[in-house]
Amino acid sequence: MNENGSTEDIRKVYYVNVQSKQLYEQPDIADYHLVITANTKEYDRIIEQFLEVDDSDEWTLETMFFQLRNNSPDMSMVNDEHDYRLKQLYKELYKLGTDETRRHIEQMRIL
Repeated sequence: MNENGSTEDIRKVYYVNVQSKQLYEQPDIADYHLVITANTKEYDRIIEQFLEVDDSDEWTLETMFFQLRNNSPDMSMVNDEHDYRLKQLYKELYKLGTDETRRHIEQMRIL
């Protein structure tokens, strides 16, 4: 708690499963791949980014289906939005991650 009585700056450890787009406070609740420490604002930002990735997943699927159905030859742009959102998420996770999490993300070569 800071001098104003806010708990906003208190950092907690979270266990992250990017595939299921979940953050957990306990490591034994579900499978996780990454570990971060985040305050309330950072936690909220990760949740927001999960939603953005989810939205781009849906958009990508719908767009690919439409383009395939209409025999569109150029589908390269379809994944651009999704790739961008995913990279933004991983940048944030890297910033908040433990040393092990950072090494894992570096090995993924996604950034």
